Amino acid sequence: MHPPTSQSANLLQAAFDAHRAGELATAESGYRAVLQVEPDNADALHLLGVLQRALGRPELAVDLIRRALVLAPGLVDAHANLGNALRELDRWDEAATSYAAALRLNPSTPDVRPRLTEALRQVLERGEARSEVIEALFPLSVDADMLETLLLAARAWQHNDSEANWQRLWDLHNRAGLNVERCRAFLADAPRCPMRLIALGNALRRARLGQAAEAIYRAAMAIAPDNPFVLTRLACLLLEQGRLESADRLLRKSAALHPGRAEAIRFGQSFLGSLRSRKLPELDLRISPVHRDAPLVIFAACDGVYFEKFASALLNSVVRNAGVDCRFHLHVINPPPDIAGRVADYDHRLGTPGIDLSVAHVAIDDWDTETRRTWFACARFRLLPQIMAAYCRPVLMLDVDLIVLRDLSSLIEAASDGDVAMVGTEFHRQEPWNWFWADVVFANVTDAAHDYFGLVARYIDALLELGKARWFLDQIALAACLLGGFRNHTPPQVVVMPPDIHRLRIDHAAGIDAPPAETVLFWSAHASTVDPAFTLGTPRYQDYVLR
Repeated sequence: MHPPTSQSANLLQAAFDAHRAGELATAESGYRAVLQVEPDNADALHLLGVLQRALGRPELAVDLIRRALVLAPGLVDAHANLGNALRELDRWDEAATSYAAALRLNPSTPDVRPRLTEALRQVLERGEARSEVIEALFPLSVDADMLETLLLAARAWQHNDSEANWQRLWDLHNRAGLNVERCRAFLADAPRCPMRLIALGNALRRARLGQAAEAIYRAAMAIAPDNPFVLTRLACLLLEQGRLESADRLLRKSAALHPGRAEAIRFGQSFLGSLRSRKLPELDLRISPVHRDAPLVIFAACDGVYFEKFASALLNSVVRNAGVDCRFHLHVINPPPDIAGRVADYDHRLGTPGIDLSVAHVAIDDWDTETRRTWFACARFRLLPQIMAAYCRPVLMLDVDLIVLRDLSSLIEAASDGDVAMVGTEFHRQEPWNWFWADVVFANVTDAAHDYFGLVARYIDALLELGKARWFLDQIALAACLLGGFRNHTPPQVVVMPPDIHRLRIDHAAGIDAPPAETVLFWSAHASTVDPAFTLGTPRYQDYVLR
């Protein structure tokens, strides 16, 4: 494309001014005059196309704007205006492509996002439910209530009943519904739709209107008695209310209808009562003699891959920032061959706090992704009772991908008031697998703590033996054993730590992350961004890595 001459630039400006003033005939003559002088002027072609659409000639508009985009494919407004012209011709698929191109070039282009959403919905309504169209709509439909997103997920499942689509639909049935009035309006469009009833039930539950929520869930169950989503949502409400046996029956029915997380949720007395006689597998700890009388053990477990990525940064951050006298125990599954030497080197470089190491070798080649990651996450809980017995010290168990940001003395002091300390959430806002978090867990030297974590270990071991390695099994076990495992026994005293001790997301610009808030004690490196590689590459994280 040739640079515009001063003559064509003047003509173009005059035509544009006339266009903006509503003098369309004058503007059209001006644009055509520019093109006589300069046939390849992309701006003149684009603006003439916009004018043709205003004159009721959308087909001519499409032709002119496409010619402009051949010459200047980076013209954001041209892509958006091409979408507008195609929209008037009911060519919604092509319009969606144009709007999407405008958003790719400039995500903040005015008015394009809702027009793209409309175009994609029109494509769905006028043709088959194509997967790429549904996937394109998902990020455009997300809001606090997730109502439209839930409908999309159902459509994706109907189009392709893959496990991934089912999992997304299951997750959205849990998350949808926040504002009660908005959910009532959503239901009014289809009063017998179980999905819409579930969303309203969720909103009522979160508003602490439990009786009304139960009535809505039961109305949904009357319409769709074999809908696993309805069964699970009602079960969550009943668990929150302490109605464990009724909830467990619903969960067992849901698990029979469709395998999923419900398979790993057991609150029935028959199951939980049987755990106390279960023998835990023997695990080889190989604990070295305690080098010094540290009053606290910090324990982390992971596989060899996570050891390579995260372990040294965790150890270094504790030594630098935690402000507590402690020693460490690392348990690594399928470790790298040089792990003993590397751990000894870390210990030396950190001033010899004492780092014990235990390892396990497990054949995982035939395991699917969920089984593998669940097994690795749960290994620490199966080992925790033996760690507690071996050291006879309070144990602070941390995810290996955490960075300790601040002094932990006050947290340890507060946690020591109970038998157990865990991060807890509001039951009515979360589900049983999120009621207690597994990334920061404190175990005191008490019989009640031994009893509780022994029960948790047996719960996990039993479910793994049954082949129910479902993600969040560790957090499910924490909730199930605490709420249902002590009906005939004295429960442990639990200190509930607030979620805001965690940094679970980071805001960043130009590769630099914003400093965490003063209240944050732990940075969850793996969970704080969609792409963990970004976190690991930040200067703040790299500062802790031992090389």
